Amino acid sequence: MLASSFFFWERSTNTFHTPQGMITPTLLDVAAIAGLRPTGSSFTFDRPVKKEIKLDYNHLTYKSFILRNHDKTSANVSDSEHVAFLLFWLSAFFLCSKSLQVPQKFVLLAQLLHEGTDVCLGKVLLGELYLSLSQAITSLQKPSGAEKNILFAGPLWFLQLWLNAIFETKLSTPSPQNVSTSIAAFRLNCLTPSKDKVDPETTFREFFTAFMEMTSFTPNLAPFAAPTTGPKWLVRPFPCESPGEQLESISIWREFFRPQVLPLGFKKSEVNVLGYQPQLVARQFGLCQIVPIPLFSKKDAICNEGFCDKDVDSFYEALNYYDKKTSALRLEPLSFEPSFYCTKEFEVWWSTYYKSIQTTLGVCIGKMTEALQSVQKKATKKTRGMLIKEIQSFQRFFKTVYLPGRLNLTLSEAAEVLKEKVKAKVLKIKLFPPFVDKYVYTLRHYCPKFPAFPTSDMALALPVIYPKWLDHFTYKCFIQSLLPLPKRVTSTKYFLHNYPGHIHVNSCHVQVLTQIHQG
Repeated sequence: MLASSFFFWERSTNTFHTPQGMITPTLLDVAAIAGLRPTGSSFTFDRPVKKEIKLDYNHLTYKSFILRNHDKTSANVSDSEHVAFLLFWLSAFFLCSKSLQVPQKFVLLAQLLHEGTDVCLGKVLLGELYLSLSQAITSLQKPSGAEKNILFAGPLWFLQLWLNAIFETKLSTPSPQNVSTSIAAFRLNCLTPSKDKVDPETTFREFFTAFMEMTSFTPNLAPFAAPTTGPKWLVRPFPCESPGEQLESISIWREFFRPQVLPLGFKKSEVNVLGYQPQLVARQFGLCQIVPIPLFSKKDAICNEGFCDKDVDSFYEALNYYDKKTSALRLEPLSFEPSFYCTKEFEVWWSTYYKSIQTTLGVCIGKMTEALQSVQKKATKKTRGMLIKEIQSFQRFFKTVYLPGRLNLTLSEAAEVLKEKVKAKVLKIKLFPPFVDKYVYTLRHYCPKFPAFPTSDMALALPVIYPKWLDHFTYKCFIQSLLPLPKRVTSTKYFLHNYPGHIHVNSCHVQVLTQIHQG
């Protein structure tokens, strides 16, 4: 589903281009799915903090980082522990960095959240999603001979939930019952198709075709135009009875509707701004779509590229310029029913444009196949080992961190966890055949279901490194017992000198090791 959507993303408008018009995740979707407000101050890399909290950055892998920053001497959560947890949460679950380590660039945002600073996380999430999609498209569009990274990172989990919402009628997963309605993410997460039950190519074709068949705007494409699921400040009736709630709702919906630029960048060298243009997708808010006026007056002014160190002033100049340009937007509350119409002028304008870029399923599948094949040819041994799905399965099963550079430590920790799993199985088995090692019997008949190991150095290291608690000789005998009879090496009960029967051996199979003297 995610791969099929990449072919419809346009990074100049930060929208998906479909036959009926443009669609995109908006701040309204962020509020309904994740429960994050669109209000609050924008995050920038130079925000001051009240007190800088120092953490231990010597070991940045997830497990080691948490253990080294955990104070076991006190039952209370210290400031450094809270900041460490927020830093881990931002990198592993919210913004989803590329590395399996905790990046230090999120420290400032973690400290601001710890201090209770009013930072708009909704805009941070949406801006990072726009940037991640643009980077994914750029990497797929590189020439076949160029170096590229197949590890797509960023908050693509939110894109998955948003696609579940607009394609809910096409998903075979039944709608869950008795789930929390505080945010829509709980229900939408249950709709995600299981990777083990679907064929990737078939699913790609299905959802690519679904994008191509969007010839008219249906209510499914605006699942939160009249929100019934989400925080109280989102689902309350509009206009509101209370004056305080009325002002709060106006400020919230004003941010939903206001075209603006989203500041990005957690370091001075990564400052960036991206355009948020809800006027391009008015029907997602239940409004009539007219020919939109873009936020940027000319092509060269499109905010989609980062600034270098010497252009930090230009970064703030862009923020102030577009903030003043859209600050005059006024919102008068009124009651209305969502409508999904567009003007005749918009229909002619869009259809003329879309015919010039229309493509076919076969062409896009060919481009995807060519891109992945070129990636596999260029992939190094280290790159091939970074298969996120297999690494995550390994870490969940063995409850340890996968360290490509320290495989002995990884396998040692995994062996201890495996020992506990096998012990739990042994305790449940009451009868054992006589003269059979209980561990071998358990591994053979009641073996825990192992995940697929990461295809890296570990796949080569695992068969020759045995857990200390498993006898080496017993393990070899167990492996021999799994071989077919023609290839099996078995031991005998008798030696040649005490065999009670007659031995018939051909002379070609006899080797004289000691010379026999005659006479």
